[in-house]
Amino acid sequence: MTLSKFAGAAALATMLLSSIHAAAQAPSPGVREACAGDVARLCSDVPQQDRRAVMQCMRQHMDGVSTQCKAAFAARRQASQARRAAPGQDGAQTEPAPTAPH
Repeated sequence: MTLSKFAGAAALATMLLSSIHAAAQAPSPGVREACAGDVARLCSDVPQQDRRAVMQCMRQHMDGVSTQCKAAFAARRQASQARRAAPGQDGAQTEPAPTAPH
C-alpha cells in the first residue's frame, strides 16, 4: 500500500471510528439506508442485530465501503460534533446572563 493510500485509509478509519460510538448505539436512518448494501455485501455473515460486530466488520472491509456510506458517516459525525459544540446542548446547565442595573 502506498503512503497516500495508507493516509487515505487512516483518515477513513478515523472518520468511521469517531462515528462508531454513536452508530453502535442507534444508527441514524440515513446511515442505515446509505450503508445497507455495504453491510449486506461485506458483512452478510455477521448477525445484523449485533451493531458492534457490524461496525467491526465494516472497519475490516473499509476499502470496500461505498462512497455513499462514507458520506453518510461523515455527515453523522459532523452533526454530532455540531451538537456537542452548541452551547447548552451538552447537558450542562447554563446560567442566565446577568442584567445591567437600570
